[in-house]
Amino acid sequence: MEPSVLIQVAFRGRAVTVGHATDAELALLAGAVAIAEARDELDSWSLIAIRDPAGRGTKIHALGWRGGLLNAWITSPLVIVDLIANTVSTTSGHAYSLDRRDARELHPALRGHLAYALRTWGFDDVPR
Repeated sequence: MEPSVLIQVAFRGRAVTVGHATDAELALLAGAVAIAEARDELDSWSLIAIRDPAGRGTKIHALGWRGGLLNAWITSPLVIVDLIANTVSTTSGHAYSLDRRDARELHPALRGHLAYALRTWGFDDVPR
């Protein structure tokens, strides 16, 4: 299955695609995360893959509305995805529970937050 592309950007001159994570990408991160470890909950979430076609890897982040702070949020890269318990764990050591998924095209405010995060992380050619 061909990965979906939400945004085409660049990082230091290299083309990068950003889209929903595929089942195969998520399978590489499958594991168990106890719901009790969750520091907060993400609602209207999507698991977003930042793919470097030059072969430097794929990072997957959870994007959604953070319940505790009541704002749009994107996590650090994920290290464990537990779709059975609806929880994820990040490279920063935080865990989040996942409420309901967002639509495939992303809520406009979440799409805007994704673009903001990409610009903040140093990506180029990010649509406004």
